[in-house]
This record gives sequence, C-alpha cells and structure tokens, in this order.
Amino acid sequence: MNKGYIAITDNNWANFIKQNKLSSVNFWCKKKSFKAINKDDIFFFLKKNNDEEKKTKQERKIVGYGIFEKFEVLNINDAWSKYGIGNGCSSIELFNDKINSMFRLKGDEVKIGSIILNEVIMFDEPIYLSKIGIEFANAIVSGKTITIEEVNTILNSVDIEIDYLEEDENISLEDIELEEGENIKRIINSRKRNKKSRELKLKQAIEKHGKAFCEVCKEDDIVVLDVHHDKTQVFNMEKGHKTKLSDLRIICANCHRKVHGHKITVDELIEKY
Repeated sequence: MNKGYIAITDNNWANFIKQNKLSSVNFWCKKKSFKAINKDDIFFFLKKNNDEEKKTKQERKIVGYGIFEKFEVLNINDAWSKYGIGNGCSSIELFNDKINSMFRLKGDEVKIGSIILNEVIMFDEPIYLSKIGIEFANAIVSGKTITIEEVNTILNSVDIEIDYLEEDENISLEDIELEEGENIKRIINSRKRNKKSRELKLKQAIEKHGKAFCEVCKEDDIVVLDVHHDKTQVFNMEKGHKTKLSDLRIICANCHRKVHGHKITVDELIEKY
C-alpha cells in the first residue's frame, strides 16, 4: 500500500453497512472508471452531512474504511446478484430507487461504477480530519487521493485491538500474561494478528470442562466463541498492560455484542438471562 482515498459517502449507505456489520461491500458511483488507488489500498468513508448539519456548517467526518479489491461497471440486476445487501440496501427495489433518485438514471440496464471493498471497518466514533491535521476542502464532491502518511495518521487516531504473545512452553496457563494496550502504527499490507488469547482461553476451558462454551447462554459451537476482556477493555489499556487468562471470559458472538452494545459486564448479562 502506498496511498489511500477519501470518498464522500451517502449517509444511508454508511448507516446500513454499519448496522448490518457487513465486511464486503459495493461502494457504487456514477463514474465508469476508477484509477485513483490500487488493489489492497485503503478507501475511507467521509460521511455527507444531513440537512441540519449543513445548516450549521458542521465538518464532515470519516466513519470507516474498506480495502480496495477492484472496480467494475455493472447494471443494477448484476450488482444485486453479485453483492446483495452489500450494495447498502435491503432489497433490489430500494437499490434501484436509490440509484434512480441519486443519479437520475432509470432502467434495469443502467450501468453504475462499482468500487468493491473488503475487510470493511466502521468506527464507533467518527474522525474529524481537522483534528488530526488533514486538509479536505468542502468543495470536494466525490473524493481525493491521500498519501500513505495521511493514511497512517487516520489509522493511528483509532484504537486497534491486537493479540500478541511470546509463549514459553513451560509456563502454566494460569501464569501467562498477555501484553496489550500499546498504540501501534497499522500498515494494511503487514498486519500481525495472533489469536493466542482466544486459543489459550479455549484450551483452558476444554482442559477444565471437557469443552468450551459461552458462559452466558452455554452455546458450545467453538466457531462462534469469542474471548472478552472483562476487567479492562482494550481501549482503556496503557502501554505494557498485562492480561491474564483469568481476566478473560468466554462468550459467543451474540452475547459479546450484547455486552458491548448494552455496556454491561458478563456477570450482569448472566443475571439478566
């Protein structure tokens, strides 16, 4: 990766992608070509202001990003067939209406530019470019290419969770400490993701109970089991923070969302059940 792109993004599209937690999407546009970035470069979503925000002249904000896979030109039916709700709509009828109203184009054979993105991340909190020293003129109506330095400036303003462990085979599972909390520079083409915290916590449960399962709902399909930082959330950690396996809880993906969504502890969710 040697550059990135910031694209003006429709409010409803961005909200739909975030609400449905979609990781692969079609960022559609009226253009018939897109050569601003290359495969595996990063593509940021700069959300349009709504009418009220425009009246008060609020700054537009970055709400997420995706990794550029390819660009293709498709008609509406083909785009829906290939990407479904990844187009940012719940049905092909709504998708068709959206294209017609935004681009003033009509007919099933209308061709749209399709910027295909993978590994989509939508931020919990928006990023204001003015606060991190990146200029983006209000007159820009489509988007603009940015440097790798600007890409990293944006990424470094976001909390990133990373798992890392240098493991001593002779150490007891109970005594393992996982170092977390350090701010890192994230370069998209060289991510280091180590699953040791989840792997070791599940191993500990299997050794103790014969299997791993969600502590809340007892789901035991290991594919959907997560580990949750119950004592100190990652974004609150400082450099050098040590995490023991006893600090982690095993919960399924559904219960994990409930814990974070309702801002409660695992024990509080268990009591609610």
